[in-house]
Amino acid sequence: MMKSRAGKVIIPNTGGMKLAIATPCYQMQTNSLHEKALFETTLFLARYTDIVFDYWHIPSAPYIESARNEISLRLLRSDFTDLFFIDSDMEWTLQSFINVLQAPGEVVGTAYRVKSSHERFVGAIERDGCRYVANEHGLFPAKRLPGGFLKVQRSAFESLLRTHKTYGFFDRMGEGFNKLGEDYSFCKRCERAGVKMWLEPRTTITHYGIDGFQGNYQDHLIKSHSGAKKPAECGPLVSIVIACHNSAPWIDEAIQSAMNQAYRNIEVIVVDDGSTDDSREIVSKYAVKLICKENGGVSSARNLGIQHARGEWICCLDGDDMLKPEYVERCMDLRDSAEIIGSWMQELGGMNRTIPTPDNPTADDFKVGNRIHCASLFRRDLWERVGGYDTDLGGVPYLGYEDWDLWLRITELTGARVRIVPEPLLVWRRRPGQQSSSMDHGALCRRVLEKNGLPICGQAAGVRA
Repeated sequence: MMKSRAGKVIIPNTGGMKLAIATPCYQMQTNSLHEKALFETTLFLARYTDIVFDYWHIPSAPYIESARNEISLRLLRSDFTDLFFIDSDMEWTLQSFINVLQAPGEVVGTAYRVKSSHERFVGAIERDGCRYVANEHGLFPAKRLPGGFLKVQRSAFESLLRTHKTYGFFDRMGEGFNKLGEDYSFCKRCERAGVKMWLEPRTTITHYGIDGFQGNYQDHLIKSHSGAKKPAECGPLVSIVIACHNSAPWIDEAIQSAMNQAYRNIEVIVVDDGSTDDSREIVSKYAVKLICKENGGVSSARNLGIQHARGEWICCLDGDDMLKPEYVERCMDLRDSAEIIGSWMQELGGMNRTIPTPDNPTADDFKVGNRIHCASLFRRDLWERVGGYDTDLGGVPYLGYEDWDLWLRITELTGARVRIVPEPLLVWRRRPGQQSSSMDHGALCRRVLEKNGLPICGQAAGVRA
């Protein structure tokens, strides 16, 4: 089955694979169970296998067959070897994904349970010694594979091109071979082209279905009775800017935590600040905006990322930290009463403690010490009004004080209101040697206060992340 070699997992039949995982989407965004399964799957691929992969989340035309044809054509124009369709309302286990990945077929599908207005099972059964797939229309041979969780090799598309001379692999309902669905028409074409098809029975997969293109699963993170929402219905666009410098061991988790937000109207921007490790190669696997620059420090990286951001709200995440899935959503719930919104922190490493933040700190509180973490959300126009992050302190490296300096200037110059979600929704990774010495801490605190024309009263303190 799977063998461990040099810290990697060897999956049969995947040698030299370059895999595109594609989610077509029209007016319906992925629910949190899909996002959780996707997080586990892509993290496994990145950490434990040598499979090169990418994730394509593609807003599509109103017809699913148009989306699948568009994705198939994109594969043929690339150098990817395999395409894995995973619809936005699917939930699966990692082992199910692995089983499909290693199955011996050019087209590999599964049986799965459907949860919608009426629960039914789309699955494989035995009758008269033959395997059949059952759905609400009845029985058909196992060569007809549901398209919601379907892996297709490049060779299958190439065979279809030779046989049918068209890029229209999936038919619209009522046209061509499409009598039961676009996946039926695709499998019918594959059968006629001699493509090898395989139904993988060892899977645990659920399809939550759609209801008016909104989804009908009461998503426990999005908290919507109609399931996942369109981005425009969630609220303003939030840009998550991740500054990355030699963050290869942790950047996977940082990016995945940003992409895994229950709040769907987000963009993710990664600024590589002159990394000399594999950070850029890791980031390039993801469907995020990657900006590369020479090393200039975290302040210059954040400023550059915000310059390229489209969001009305900004979140600056360090490349070794993580956001819990509900972080942005819980913060944005408070956007009508504040211009800066943060949360408590969960320490990872050290004492693994929960670090609370003072309730709703004022401008005077920031004159004593930092009161919120660096990943707190803030309105972009505030950053513009104060000139962004300062890139040095008179030649002294900031070492984690650039955010305090920004909060000081914003609250003092703009009167911005600050609100706190009293839950540890930022995971702050404490690493050996990460923090400056207490002597550096005192000197930098005094320098921040002097820079902002504030009196030095004892030793300033506060949140260090």
